[in-house]
Amino acid sequence: MVRQEKARREAEARERDPAYQAEQRRLAREREERDLKINLSALCEVNIKHNLHDPKSAEFGHYDGYVYDLNRQTNRGSVTVRLRAKNQFGGLVIAYYVCNADISDPQKPKLLRPPQQMR
Repeated sequence: MVRQEKARREAEARERDPAYQAEQRRLAREREERDLKINLSALCEVNIKHNLHDPKSAEFGHYDGYVYDLNRQTNRGSVTVRLRAKNQFGGLVIAYYVCNADISDPQKPKLLRPPQQMR
């Protein structure tokens, strides 16, 4: 019982520490940024896959390898996605697509226009 009380007091003291609070805010921002990137990537991939000749052949890279441009002031974000898929002739091609989205709600980004293939 004494150990639990001591642990509770130490946890309360740690939570009042400004350095601890700053670290917790930083970690929360990083989690939110990671979740936004994952949601934006998934939204883009689904929309690209929907328009492919052979959607089952689509292979996307890992979301860490994508290029992101997130602007919190304007609530706009874009992601560049790498795709490997079969074309109508059965050949594998590599293509890059850019998706622009409204990120005002990080949990549910909305595409501003269909994904654009980079030339």
